[in-house]
Amino acid sequence: MEHKEPPKIPPVPPFQFTVDNCWSAFDKIVHVSSAMDKQTADMFATHNIPFESFVYDTDKQNPQRAKFNMHIAAMKSALEDEDLKNMLIFDERVALRHLPTKSVVEDVLRFVRQQDFDLLMLGARPNVVNDRVTRVNSFRSIFKMQAASAFAYVVSRSFMERIVKMNFDTLNAPIETLFSINSRSFAVLPTWFHVPVQDAMWSMYDRAVLAMENLYGTNAGTYPATFVFATVALIVIVVLLLLLFFR
Repeated sequence: MEHKEPPKIPPVPPFQFTVDNCWSAFDKIVHVSSAMDKQTADMFATHNIPFESFVYDTDKQNPQRAKFNMHIAAMKSALEDEDLKNMLIFDERVALRHLPTKSVVEDVLRFVRQQDFDLLMLGARPNVVNDRVTRVNSFRSIFKMQAASAFAYVVSRSFMERIVKMNFDTLNAPIETLFSINSRSFAVLPTWFHVPVQDAMWSMYDRAVLAMENLYGTNAGTYPATFVFATVALIVIVVLLLLLFFR
């Protein structure tokens, strides 16, 4: 009887990182907001970001309550999928600062698949008052960082399972509070996303933080975040003095 070799199974081709499919690193993408603005909608459409929208009605007595509860609703919806391991959340108005490079996307994909984490910030402002930012070993673009505010972030399944048990009336704090005190929070630097601002003071702050992120992400190993705060504060003071002097 002639012996036949079993058919060989072709190897799975490596994932191809392109602008169109880099978002597949995330199991689900949602946008939580009180209203969808045109700039954010255009960003999703232009860069082929597949997302589900969760829109909440503003609670006039306590605006943070409605926002908190809608985040919980988005997380509960995600947890219905037993295979889901993570979810990318966009919060309110957000704009793409720059498209990630292939090496950065590879870092993020490897991180969300291999590491134990609660939060991975793709767009956030660092907690510059009392945090210290350090690069994670073997990840060039990912850093240990708590956030003062976040507007694009990946949450792990284990984090969502804990958060959905919380009640706003018990916590009595904005959802961002959970980011600023989380010890299992990380960030990609420089950030992919930012909040488009019209206010001159916030715009200057945003540019100063971006400059520090670029410097840090390229050259530094570890720095105290208070240094960033001091740098930004110094810039603000100098600008205000110049404005007063030349009035």
